[in-house]
Amino acid sequence: MSGDAWGFRRTTPRALFAINMLKRGSEEALSELHGFRASREALSDTNHGISKNSSSVHKVIPRVIHQTWDDAEVPGQVANWVRSWEKFNPEFEYHFWTDAGTRQLLEQRFVDEYEALYDDYPHRINRADVRRLLILYEYGGVFADLDVECLQPLPPILSKYECVVSLEPTEHQWLIYNNSRSLFALTGFMACTPHHPFLALVLKRLSSFAANARSSKWNLNILNSTGPVFISEVIQEYVKYYNNSGHDLLHVAPSDLFIPTFDPSLTDSFRVKCQSAELNEGQKAICEDLRRRDFVNVPSSRAITDHHWMHSWADHFVPRGFKDIASLVPNVHIDLPSQEIGEISRLNTF
Repeated sequence: MSGDAWGFRRTTPRALFAINMLKRGSEEALSELHGFRASREALSDTNHGISKNSSSVHKVIPRVIHQTWDDAEVPGQVANWVRSWEKFNPEFEYHFWTDAGTRQLLEQRFVDEYEALYDDYPHRINRADVRRLLILYEYGGVFADLDVECLQPLPPILSKYECVVSLEPTEHQWLIYNNSRSLFALTGFMACTPHHPFLALVLKRLSSFAANARSSKWNLNILNSTGPVFISEVIQEYVKYYNNSGHDLLHVAPSDLFIPTFDPSLTDSFRVKCQSAELNEGQKAICEDLRRRDFVNVPSSRAITDHHWMHSWADHFVPRGFKDIASLVPNVHIDLPSQEIGEISRLNTF
């Protein structure tokens, strides 16, 4: 591709368009996401050798919101963020998945290798990362981390797409990774049709990266096994090898729509980084923007969601008590049997 859907050439640093783009509404912005096409010839079976379910692939993202935690008692600080999804999207089904429910899902719907892989990960955050992939692959819909807040209704224009992921904040792209070529994406927000071939490829590549969870030093082990670096690698592969037809688009949204704010724990390090005399042009642009707003870290008016960077997987995380998920979302469906959620997913779409 010589350019992207925003009209910028590949030679333009990707972070710059997120700073300089016109202030358009979220629906207009979503209509111009980066589009990558995949060939179903390369990932041809509807179950991709992953799932025991061989039902046909839905072409519309179901109106189902999925969230997960180890059990049905969630940290108190997420209460308002969880409620925001029903507040702005009352027509959506809300489904909550626990570790026990995910294990049941693995037993019922996935080939045996995935249950063994899930159990073999050494860290909770690895299993949490994989949990969302399994759920979204099998049932489709919208997934959001518990620390992702909905700021406005999910736009109906999502119905135009089969799979949407979000870039990491541009500050991360340049001041952490210093990489303008790779698409570093987060899985804190995703929306896909069931059995989408991009998610199939992600699941197929998990085993190739699993050893990183044990061999790398802390944080890098997560980034490189089930986190953003891993996801970025799979995106690059999907774009390169499965970009041959008009089917199975993967859309990579600019970060200011779904992950609009950078991790606030990095503010001081960004201030120090921006004082360096050895910044490249992309980093200079990011630092100039940060200084202009005095490193204030708030979403723009067009943001659809916001990520609050709770770091619940970290050793220093302290929950502010616990809330039963049913007390936050009275109409919640917890660990539904496969056939029931499958019926809901089939009927309830954009």
